[in-house]
Amino acid sequence: MEYGLSRRAKIFIGEYSQRRELIIQLILRDFRLRFVGSAFGFLWAFLQPLALMSVLYVVFRFGLKNGTAPVGKGIPFISWFFSGMIAWNFVQEVLTNVCSVYSEYSFLVKKVNFRLGILPLVKIMSALLVHGVFIFLVVVINYGQLAVWSWYPVQLVYYCSAMIYLLLGISWIISSLHVFFRDISQLVAIFTQIGFWLTPIIWSVDILPRWAQVLIKLNPFYYLIEGYRKSLVYQEGCWEGEWWLPCYFWGISTVIFIGGALLYKKLKPYFADVL
Repeated sequence: MEYGLSRRAKIFIGEYSQRRELIIQLILRDFRLRFVGSAFGFLWAFLQPLALMSVLYVVFRFGLKNGTAPVGKGIPFISWFFSGMIAWNFVQEVLTNVCSVYSEYSFLVKKVNFRLGILPLVKIMSALLVHGVFIFLVVVINYGQLAVWSWYPVQLVYYCSAMIYLLLGISWIISSLHVFFRDISQLVAIFTQIGFWLTPIIWSVDILPRWAQVLIKLNPFYYLIEGYRKSLVYQEGCWEGEWWLPCYFWGISTVIFIGGALLYKKLKPYFADVL
């Protein structure tokens, strides 16, 4: 069993590596098509998230008087909030756009030699282009707030890779199911709304009792959000903190990744009949 999984992993990596030029072309095409016909073009990719982030910041910073989080660290709220929010914006954009990816690219479904499993990755990497700009903006904002340059933001390469790994597994699941059950997109919208409030993005996990903190930390996105904050505001290494969190994250992400790949493989032969 272990040998079989290892062999499949090597084949998977090899196939995606061989098709990297095609993937890049599809990513750029997807990014352009998202904004065709709009007056502001690709600027909408930044204006919508920035508007939401600004409103939430004003409400929680001034309306609810939550000026520093987590309590006791003396970190400006804007730095702490934006560092977590950009990570969740990336998650939300990917999960929202990836649902209907096979319907959107239905003209490729009947092509025998085309690997449809590439398409969710295309959506993820297209969203990553915008995400990279937001990371740069937050680094600049944090420098203005904290006046500290460090190497810690380099860790975001690790955390972005971890996020892509988790999101790819989830994307295979929801995009494959969406071909047969169109209500999946509505369920994903509900999940992203609830997930935003259950993941410590706008509030600190430190305010909860110990048992509740453990439950919140079982959410794999908690590890990623905190990882972004370690890299951007806490000035901590990815190896610091509770030892079990990375072990749990990579374990549950691998289960989701393999489960997503198997589900896609099982349902793929029926895509053409439905689409």
